[in-house]
Amino acid sequence: MLWLVRAPLFIRIHQSERRNKVPRHLGHGRFSARTLYHPSQRIQSPTPWSDNKSSTNGHTTVKMGEALIEGSNWRLVEVGRVVVITGDHPYAGGLGAIVEIVDHKRVLVDGPSSDRELAVPRQCVPLSKCLLSQFVIDGLLRGSRHGTLKKLWEKCEIDDKWKQSNWAKKRDQMKRRKNLTDFDRFKVMRLQKQRRFEERKALAKIKASA
Repeated sequence: MLWLVRAPLFIRIHQSERRNKVPRHLGHGRFSARTLYHPSQRIQSPTPWSDNKSSTNGHTTVKMGEALIEGSNWRLVEVGRVVVITGDHPYAGGLGAIVEIVDHKRVLVDGPSSDRELAVPRQCVPLSKCLLSQFVIDGLLRGSRHGTLKKLWEKCEIDDKWKQSNWAKKRDQMKRRKNLTDFDRFKVMRLQKQRRFEERKALAKIKASA
């Protein structure tokens, strides 16, 4: 009698497996083959049948036949990642590299920059006061000392790359705007009006010629 009750259930499970094309021996748990074979999980799940797969700093590229799937290029908390100190920290605005990951909330940061405004002494900083940049110092080992970090810092030219980035230019612009006087803000307003006038004048000429 027990076998007769379970037989329809076994048939239903077997038919559902045939529809989803999932091998029976891989189970039905949360991390079973059905989860991996589902189309919505193919990007997140590793595919052993893919042609090639490369990963660099969290960026994954998977080729499945003629389809090329690229993962998101996340900025990871890793040793060698250059961070910007923010918030109410005493060294806010400074630039440093992660030397050691203390725990899930704190990292050891050291900033050997030649610019005094960007230099950060070696200290433990909460991740809530760190902004991850796009720069990573390759070859930096965990717990590296200040001298080793400074050599790699100068080799990768982190100071020059930071000053040429749009992030640094935007911060400098905001800093200059913050230090403007009333008369300086008035001159900026007049220049903006002149620029708008010239733009509208050029646009009117283009419309008239068209």
